[in-house]
Amino acid sequence: MIKDVLRDQFKVIMNTKYEEDLPICVFDRCMRRDGIAEELLKYLQEDIRNEKIPNDVVVICSGKFGPFVVKIFEQDFKVIHVKGGLRYKDSRPPDLGEISVGKEFVFVDDSMHTGRTQSKIVEAVEKQNGKVIASYYGFIGGRSPWVKYIRGILTREEANKGGSNDGH
Repeated sequence: MIKDVLRDQFKVIMNTKYEEDLPICVFDRCMRRDGIAEELLKYLQEDIRNEKIPNDVVVICSGKFGPFVVKIFEQDFKVIHVKGGLRYKDSRPPDLGEISVGKEFVFVDDSMHTGRTQSKIVEAVEKQNGKVIASYYGFIGGRSPWVKYIRGILTREEANKGGSNDGH
């Protein structure tokens, strides 16, 4: 169901003439964020059961999608919600407050296009000797050199072809 909604929204965006950041903004406004957060929680729980991710991982989220992640994830995980707008080139990495040295994190976001938000999160975590070990997205529209394990509900390729992404 969520995958179908995302696929429909992607088709609307791709059929629109837009400036560089417009597809991100349009996509953000169109998505059912609570449903996406719920689905991404299932993915993370499955990865913990399958021992791909440790069960004491800390979840980081950002921007307007953050409150949905906090609401859905906070019963099972420690969640850090940071400011939005990290995708802009002149933004600085967020302040994560006090975190444990060597702690492992996952980043959860509604969509990934340029990877700039993820790179700022990784930079902030690494400054404090932590490590982002995975990222979970509703929609993956780009590639990331910063985090090797990325799992999403829908990828650009799937949206164009129709198919499934199991994150592997």
